[in-house]
Amino acid sequence: MKPLPSPPQSRRSDADRGNSAPASGPASAAHPPPHRLLPGEEHTVGRKSCSVLLQNDQSISRVHAAANFINLH
Repeated sequence: MKPLPSPPQSRRSDADRGNSAPASGPASAAHPPPHRLLPGEEHTVGRKSCSVLLQNDQSISRVHAAANFINLH
């Protein structure tokens, strides 16, 4: 089985997409702050009209994903 090709160099990392906090320093365009998602609400991720916007990443659909979180405490 052939390995998957490496992603193009222009793709942003998870940290650049806001999926994790930057290692250090203030938030910037290259390292946006992490998103806080509240339980009991539907959150949509995408490039247009979403609660979590990733406008500058063409690998993300207009409405890329939806998630619901429940509070287990």
